[in-house]
Amino acid sequence: MNKLLIVPLIFMQCSLFNCDFTFPDVKLEAFKPKGFRVSIPETNGVKLFAFHANKNKNLSLLETGEFHKEINNPKLNGWSFSNPDMELSIGDKVYYWVFIQHGNNGYRQDTQVWEVAELLPLEGTTKDSTCSESLTEVLGERQICKNQLLFDNDISDINWKKAHFIASYPDYEFCSYQKRNDTLQIENNKLIIKVIPLKSETDVRGILDLRNGCTSHRETDCIMYQDGGFILPPVISERMKTTRSFKYGKVEVRAKLPSGDWLYPEIYLQSSLNPVKKIWVAYARGNEHLIGNSGDDLGGNLLFGGPIINVTEPERSRYLSSTRAKNVFSSDYHTYSVIWEPNKISLFVDNVRYGESQEKILSMLDDPMHLVLGIGVGGVNDFPDGYVSSNKKTKPWVNFERLQMKKFFNAREDWLPTWTDEGSSLRIEHVKVWAL
Repeated sequence: MNKLLIVPLIFMQCSLFNCDFTFPDVKLEAFKPKGFRVSIPETNGVKLFAFHANKNKNLSLLETGEFHKEINNPKLNGWSFSNPDMELSIGDKVYYWVFIQHGNNGYRQDTQVWEVAELLPLEGTTKDSTCSESLTEVLGERQICKNQLLFDNDISDINWKKAHFIASYPDYEFCSYQKRNDTLQIENNKLIIKVIPLKSETDVRGILDLRNGCTSHRETDCIMYQDGGFILPPVISERMKTTRSFKYGKVEVRAKLPSGDWLYPEIYLQSSLNPVKKIWVAYARGNEHLIGNSGDDLGGNLLFGGPIINVTEPERSRYLSSTRAKNVFSSDYHTYSVIWEPNKISLFVDNVRYGESQEKILSMLDDPMHLVLGIGVGGVNDFPDGYVSSNKKTKPWVNFERLQMKKFFNAREDWLPTWTDEGSSLRIEHVKVWAL
């Protein structure tokens, strides 16, 4: 049964009423061998973009259509909706209507028709190129072309799955990952991922129930009861992963990493079969300095990347590569890249290679993987015991001890001043994935 779009707004059409709003150009594109995209440019004041369409069939007023999408947030490249599985041929017609919420008003364009005059090449190839066989495998895709751009900035529900669970194995972070509008935003064509610290004892007591929409299969990750000194996670964070997994490829993320004591960026490929197995794209701790007894500094100017195949040290870090910069990596945007091949994993920052994997572990990293973006907090694997941060305060918990999360929370007067709304965010300019 077709549904009607219910919009509790003042409905206007500029052809009938005097209004200051100019309807932006709606761009439709068809791709070969398949794929379809509709988009409008980023426009100040737009809060929602809805597209409803039929293929080769008239679309009546307010009919939902065979394919449709309502988008509440712009992507990194504007407001767009993609359907990678839709097959169109030259001469096909798309009958559609669109709706835009601008401010408190709604505007429509009805009875639109677009005829396919050209099938564009797969992104990442040229119009005259042929499809050379690729090493890359993508779940659900029968044909992948060499150098094909598989993903380009489309932060939409069709491409990403947002986490909604209480952090646990393997890193036991001191946070819950929740689907909230205040932890994931798009500003000035940048994806902004934020953390929200809880500041009072009341906030970390009681029950945290995330069963509605929980994305973990473990019930203990979906509901938690505070019990004595075992408090609820004192930080709310955001994590998202690509809905489709792939094997082999080039990943590029341009980002400004989060700063703040005991924070770290989650930018990695993760096995779809084993959460321990990862390939870090970019990892630098949020502490400006983190000094050990021997004087070694593991702070924010030290970048790590590469494979992880074990949850505990020293095996966990054995195959990582690192490079040290003059300034902390959270002070500016950098381009982080991983090329994952069957016989090699190469790591780059700002197009400079700083690391390469050892072949003997690659057989352990042949699972399909998702790309993950987020912010981690504390936990049991990412900050060694006994290290001292820039404020001369020693790490306030010991890994795997009882009440470690409460000890972290009780030290909030030490670490909260190092967190800021802007500086402690993960800010991403672009995300791209290519086939090899």
